[in-house]
Amino acid sequence: MRSLLSIVLAAALVGAVLGTSGCRAKPQPAKLAEQVTTATPSPSSVPSSATAAIPSAVQPVEPHLNQAAASVYFLSDEKVAAASRVLKAPAVAESALKALLAGPTPTEKDQGLSSAIPAGTSLRSVKITDGTAAV
Repeated sequence: MRSLLSIVLAAALVGAVLGTSGCRAKPQPAKLAEQVTTATPSPSSVPSSATAAIPSAVQPVEPHLNQAAASVYFLSDEKVAAASRVLKAPAVAESALKALLAGPTPTEKDQGLSSAIPAGTSLRSVKITDGTAAV
């Protein structure tokens, strides 16, 4: 079950990163908070009972030049919950996976977020060819 959840989390992250990797528009500070919403994987990939909202104290982040905002997904009461991260551009896929492997921040841990990825897991490489990511 844990490995299935890890696969689902990684797939959701890669999908989110690939879907936003071509976005270069700089978000307006006032609009960023409006654009950030709770993101959950599609119903076909995760049962509806396995999704959760972002804890209220987890705040959206604003990217700067050569950065991109993204969500990484952790567990909260055995449900999937998104946490905001600012990633290095243009290597957004690699940065997102490294953020996922780093796990929740101390504040996010205090709010109940955890990771299903085993400690010591590392990223060897990320290669995207024709819209397909090899991790």
